[in-house]
Amino acid sequence: MPLPDDFNGHRPKTARLPAYARPQGKAAEILPLDVYDTPALHGFEPVIEEAIFILSQSPTARRLADAAQNAAYVIVMMEDDPAEKLRGYVDHEQRLIFLAKETDPRLLALTLGHELTHVSQKVNGGMDVNVRHDQPLNAIFKLLAMEADARAHEMQIAAELSFPAAATADAKAAPLAFPHILDMAAAKSENRFVQALLRHARPKIEDGSIATDKFMAACFKGFYGDTGLRMTYENVILRKLAAYDADVLQNPAHFQNATAPEALMRDIDAHSMAYLAKNKAHVDLAAPLFRAVSAHALDIVRQVQDIRRQNPANAAAAAWQAPSFAEIAAPRNAPAPQPKGPQA
Repeated sequence: MPLPDDFNGHRPKTARLPAYARPQGKAAEILPLDVYDTPALHGFEPVIEEAIFILSQSPTARRLADAAQNAAYVIVMMEDDPAEKLRGYVDHEQRLIFLAKETDPRLLALTLGHELTHVSQKVNGGMDVNVRHDQPLNAIFKLLAMEADARAHEMQIAAELSFPAAATADAKAAPLAFPHILDMAAAKSENRFVQALLRHARPKIEDGSIATDKFMAACFKGFYGDTGLRMTYENVILRKLAAYDADVLQNPAHFQNATAPEALMRDIDAHSMAYLAKNKAHVDLAAPLFRAVSAHALDIVRQVQDIRRQNPANAAAAAWQAPSFAEIAAPRNAPAPQPKGPQA
């Protein structure tokens, strides 16, 4: 189908990149990802089709898409909602991948790659967050680790799409190149550490001399270490806790599941590639730096446990503990962290 006239309209101001045009050359087979025909899709078909075409050129995206195809996940376009900041999310119960509209298919491809990572986490790694059953601090750690992993995969996909020749010795046999996607991924990340990492590592990304596991581990650490992002996903868990009544909060069977940091790292590696285990010296989820939460989150979690202890069956339960950001050394003159709007 022809591209609509406004295909390149409303690009992020931070990107300042040329309008999209499909590159010429040898293309990989298009991923057979299914898209539901809904009213929100009508008129948007060319954009989602082009986004899937772009994503199909990434080896990492193709591997992640296998999980979605094998488990029969389907893409659904969300209705326009200017007040909604979500770019996308996954409903595992219904096996649906929801995507918000983007006028630039490159941005939509990156978001879809992010959501396919979450599908693979569930299908191949058995990872999920159940706020009613997970210990609250554990739910926060798990959610943030899953999000940092999805964003690290998003950066890897962007690197592959920008510099596909780096993955093969024969440049002529390399798939199509989308040279601006890495810049778009950097802007989309809203993470200054990751943006600096991409700038400094760009020559090695371009010539393929940086190891994939090291690149992804560095991206993972950059996202996980973003205190604003941590506060955002803390609030996701805290809002769900606040919705429960006393009967739910005091039920002895609830809030019992806990995943040890080492097991969480293994689960993440199991769904994709062993990049955390190979770089444990730099990314160890058992370290206090990775276990810290905000003072606000710690206070709410303690209040929840106080409510639980009103039931005698929970009175002897071990205290839910974690260091707070204030207890972890911060760089001098570092700005105070602020929650961010979730991208996906």
